[in-house]
Amino acid sequence: MHAFADKINNPVIGGLLGKVRVADPPTENLDRYKSGAIVTIKNRDGGSYSSTVYAPRGAAILGMAWADVEGKYRALAPFAKFSGGEL
Repeated sequence: MHAFADKINNPVIGGLLGKVRVADPPTENLDRYKSGAIVTIKNRDGGSYSSTVYAPRGAAILGMAWADVEGKYRALAPFAKFSGGEL
């Protein structure tokens, strides 16, 4: 498994940064948006694909299963710099 820094510094991922554009905030279904977003991918051939997420997985409004908490802990804990009895 690559270290987090290796992923962030990957030139393929870095190359995407210049291709991201922030659009205007939504004007419809405002009561449903809870830290969500609309993502649209525009293809070179002119086509596009769009997906709307009103609340991301793990958002408080949706609730969070213990398995999600454990999964997040297991994914992030190896990067923590705990010493001895800290937790």
